[in-house]
Amino acid sequence: MIANWPWTLVAMMSINNKLHETDLEDAGPASRMLVEEWGGLHAVRSALGLAATFAFLIACSSVSL
Repeated sequence: MIANWPWTLVAMMSINNKLHETDLEDAGPASRMLVEEWGGLHAVRSALGLAATFAFLIACSSVSL
């Protein structure tokens, strides 16, 4: 469940910072490419979250009461 944190900090944070620094007047094709790249990285982050959810559910179902 913690795998999202390093992924977010290492892979996504630099792109996120570049996007935040871009003024609306300066947005253009380069900004669009950053948003598209960020979207792909976010898809990986979502997959990590989904895998963590499944791992949690499997672990919960294997616990005997």
